[in-house]
Amino acid sequence: MGCRVLLLMALVVSLGCGQAEQGGEAPAPASLPRVELGTQEWSTPLTSGELSAFTTIVENLPDRSVPDFSSSSVDFRGAEDFNSDELIKFIRDEYRSALDMKALGETWCENPELARRFEQMGVDPELFAALATRISLAWAASSIRHEIPVLATERKLGERLAHLKRRHDHPEAEMTENEKRLLMEEIEQTVAMSEFLLLLKTVPAESIDQVRALSPKLKDFLPDSNASAQFENVIESSPEVMRVGHTTE
Repeated sequence: MGCRVLLLMALVVSLGCGQAEQGGEAPAPASLPRVELGTQEWSTPLTSGELSAFTTIVENLPDRSVPDFSSSSVDFRGAEDFNSDELIKFIRDEYRSALDMKALGETWCENPELARRFEQMGVDPELFAALATRISLAWAASSIRHEIPVLATERKLGERLAHLKRRHDHPEAEMTENEKRLLMEEIEQTVAMSEFLLLLKTVPAESIDQVRALSPKLKDFLPDSNASAQFENVIESSPEVMRVGHTTE
């Protein structure tokens, strides 16, 4: 299932929420186990109990997979005349609004079968959405922190965004409408990468350790992360910005 970790990632990479490779239908609702989830802050380290609860829930959802997260891109209607600062704020606000786990849980429950499964297990969809997001981010961070120099990548993204802002606010006279649209999409992608990197920096080291320890089990539900390659592709796409190399910081 090609879903996104958050709307935030609707832009960048497919990280969380993969279809279990084992496949097969989950048990009938009457036989579902009860699972208790607690309320946790984003910065709270994951526990082995939470990861166990996550896999138990997913194994008993339709198709043995995490429901889709939002994957729509930013709608730029109404933002065409924004200057670069206004446009970036607009994009960031759109992405951050996707962290509304309550709204995501309500969307999931519009699916009657999915709502029944959650109810049978005694699972609050909002709490499950938050847990799935914390796990997905830890899963991504477990590879990205070793594969790219984070501080250098932040700097390069900042340089790239500054260049795009100049092009947006001082366009060439011959720039076509299609080129303007593509420029706005480049700004969106760069802001998305920056926001994603900020989220990954908040992942506790304990959470990364937990997902690595349970990676043989989690990999059935969380596909391989290609985020590192995506970061490099975005950086390399601008000739004015130097490539992010695999060097130590």
